[in-house]
Amino acid sequence: MDFLSMFVDTSSLVVVFMPLLVISFSLWFSCQAKWNVLFRDLGVPLGLFWSVLGATGMAISLTDV
Repeated sequence: MDFLSMFVDTSSLVVVFMPLLVISFSLWFSCQAKWNVLFRDLGVPLGLFWSVLGATGMAISLTDV
């Protein structure tokens, strides 16, 4: 289990999935769209946004040894 915690932590999961769930529920209630269409349409843009944000954070914390 320690091997998995090296790649996934709970704060990152909350930061990634909470905006997706909030946007999905609000669009689901307002537009009456299906949940699978919303996840398909919103997953890629939010995934790209958070991966750029994570890559920027990694680049900032790099140090030369």
